This record gives sequence, C-alpha cells and structure tokens, in this order.
Amino acid sequence: MRSTLPNFSYYAQVSSEYTALITNDKQLWTYIFERDIKARGLCYPSNLRPIEEASATQIESWVKHAYSLEKRYSTPNLKTIALRVKVRGRVMWAKLLRGRWCLIASADSASSELSIWDISSSSDIRLRTKVHLRAPVFDGQLEDTGDFIHVAVTVATTDPSIMIFNLHQTNDEDIVLTELAEIVGAAPTLMLKGPYVGFATWHGDDTFPFIYNWKTGSSVELRYHVEQDQSDLTPLPVERCAAMAIWTSFVIVVLRSELLVFNIEWSSEISERNTVSSVTPFTTVAIPESHRFRDHKGVITIKAGDVVGSVMRWYIHNLLLLLRSDGMGKDVNFSFIEDPEHERETDDLLIKRYYVILSCVGTTGKRLCSLSPQRKRRGRWTPPMLNTTPIHTTMGHIDTCKVQYRGVHSTIGDPVQVSRAGLPLPHGISCLDFDDGCGIALLGTLSGEFCLTFFTEKNILAPESLLHDLPLVDHFP
Repeated sequence: MRSTLPNFSYYAQVSSEYTALITNDKQLWTYIFERDIKARGLCYPSNLRPIEEASATQIESWVKHAYSLEKRYSTPNLKTIALRVKVRGRVMWAKLLRGRWCLIASADSASSELSIWDISSSSDIRLRTKVHLRAPVFDGQLEDTGDFIHVAVTVATTDPSIMIFNLHQTNDEDIVLTELAEIVGAAPTLMLKGPYVGFATWHGDDTFPFIYNWKTGSSVELRYHVEQDQSDLTPLPVERCAAMAIWTSFVIVVLRSELLVFNIEWSSEISERNTVSSVTPFTTVAIPESHRFRDHKGVITIKAGDVVGSVMRWYIHNLLLLLRSDGMGKDVNFSFIEDPEHERETDDLLIKRYYVILSCVGTTGKRLCSLSPQRKRRGRWTPPMLNTTPIHTTMGHIDTCKVQYRGVHSTIGDPVQVSRAGLPLPHGISCLDFDDGCGIALLGTLSGEFCLTFFTEKNILAPESLLHDLPLVDHFP
C-alpha cells in the first residue's frame, strides 16, 4: 500500500465508519510513521512515547505533525506564530527543553536570575520557578539524559564561576532548581556530560582547557604540544579552546586551526569507576583553511554526542564537517570528511551563503536555525533574517580531500527565510535555540523579552503522546 496522508484524508470523508476504521488502526499508522516519516528523515519530536505504548490516534498526530512541519519549513517567508514574553532585564542565555519548557537567564543592573517557564499552553505561558544569581549569565550548557537534567551556567563576576544545577519536579508538581556545585574561577562552559564540565579558562589561565568532575572535585588539564616560534617573545602562543565534547573514550577539543583528540585513562579503583584519571594527546586533525573562523563568538555550533555509526557531526561556522573514526581502541583513526558540494564553491559564495550571526542545530539534528544577513540591495544595508536549513543524512560514498568514506554522511541544503512578522528586531536578538522536532525556535533579546516562534499549530500533536514532564525528585543523582 502506497497511499499518502492526503489520500487517507480523502478516504476518511467517505463515511464516519470509514473514518473510525482509519483513525483506530494502530498498525496502519505505525506503518505510515515508519515508512513516510522516519525513513524519509522528516522532523518529529525526540521525546515521543514508546510506540508500543502509544494509541493509533496519537501516532496519527505524529504523522500529521511531521507532514505539517515539512511543508512549513519548506515555505519561503513563512509567517510563524510568535509569542513574546516580558522578563526583567536582558536575556543572556535561553534553552528549550522537551518541547514544553524553556530556561531563561536574564539580568539588569540590579539583579540576575535563571527562570523556568511552562510553554505547553500558547494562551498561558507560566513562570514556574526561578533562582537569583549574584551576576549575569553569559553562557550555559544543558544535559538531558531522560533520568536527570543538569544545567551549567557561567556567572560573570570579577572572578567568574560555573554553577551546576539539577532541574526536577516534586510529586506535587513543583519545579525545583537545586544547586549541585560551583567551580570558582572557571569560564566559559564548553561541555556538560555526566559529572564532567569542560571549560577554557581557570583563574585567568587560558593556556590549556580543563575538564572538571563536579562530584569529586578532581580536574584534568588538557595539555598538548605547542610549536614555539623562536622569534615570538610570548610564553605560549596558544589558540584558545572554542568547543569541546566527550565521545566514548576520547575528549575532542576544537581550536581555530585544528581539532585535538585526547585519549581518556579511566580510574582503576572500583569506587571511582567511570572516573577520568588522566588524558593523553592521541592525534591532531587540521581544520581546512576554508572552514576556520576568525573569532570565538557565535560561530561554532556543536550537536554534542550527535553520532551516526562511526561519525560525529560537527557544525563549524555553519559548515558541516564529519569526524570519522576507524578501528577500535588505540588503532582508531580520525579524519574530517567535507561535503563535496562545498569543495566546488568559491570562497565568495561560501561567505555569502554561510556567514551567520547566530546559529543553532535543532534537537533532532535534521534542521539548522540561523540568523544571517541578507544580500545588499543596491548598496543599502538590509537587516539580518531568520532562516532554517535542512540537514540531509544519507548513505553513500565520499571521495574528497584525499579521504575515501562509504557510509552515513550528511549534507546541508539551502536556507529558507522566515517572515519577520511578529518577531523581535533582528539586531536585538542576543541568543537562539531551536527544537526542530517540535517546530519551536526560542529567541532571547536585549530589550527584556523572549520570543517563542512556532512553525506549526501546537494542537496537531496529541500532548499525552509526549514525554515532557521533568524527572521526579526520586531520580535526583
């Protein structure tokens, strides 16, 4: 059977009995979801209930939601549903969570706070809880494992520090942010995975990056060899770490011109199982000149842990690079795989097409949202526009940059502009987050508000088919 969703909508108009047969056929909707949504790589929420527990009506809503998103993502100058919420002070950092919650860090001259908002109802966006901080937040990381949610934010005091929180709810449905640890002198947050926080500077020393275990208080400095120019009088001309991730037994560090891979040595003590005892430099992979960036502000977006087989996807300056690993253990090799389409483009076209002000890869890794400038019109400046860009994952063969690879790889498609109607002024947008599966973009602004941008109607999805509640206090780590 190759009927599409529009075909079934037509058949359902034949009679009420036929409508009931289609709507209540779980096997039918499961087949359509697997064949037309998952197999085609369409966007759908990452927090769906297990399909075994879902009803036919709920799976039908997944299919309709995915089709609606695909159509609207592909529509140029789409007018989205924009909801703007006032907060106290400038929004410094913002994050979406499970399609129902958003975390907002805001500050003015008198106060700074981290707040949690319930966005499940478009007509009633509610503040659920907040904690007061002693200084503004200037970056953050969030890890959601399903069993727990950890948040790490950098607080910009004279001697900055990283604060780690646990986000959960009680049996009475109260939302609670509990402070777990504070790393004094550390900034900025580059990674949060389990008990480990990665950061670039500690007490003013940014020579080498660090990973810190907030449970035990132990730290490891990621030292590597630096080529010293004899004519250079500076002690260590080291590039500052711009991004970091832990992948299996490796720590991956991104500098401007190269990517460093460290091998993790795990503790042999039974009481400290899965604890990093030390790291050793493993290999270095040069970042191609065309993909290097000029500064460290807003140009790197990493979908940390976005692993497909033996490939980790990295998004650097809105360009896609694939880090491939071959072999096992100490025999593993790392190399970059570049999208062949990008190799044929000129530098001017690369800058014109891919230069961005802010960018964020969606939670499913299938679409990218970015704020990027338009082309000049008759020499006049035009304001930047919000765009979404598809990321296609396919099976195939790549023979590029002296690297041959056959397997899963990704390419970035053409950006599709979003209408500015209802959105904040683009030059006032300070931060951006994107849930491509739910179809929500979150824009923080310098004018004291955040804006929720919905790409499709919220009532298409059956709310009870999503796992969007926060972990209970019983799961507190």
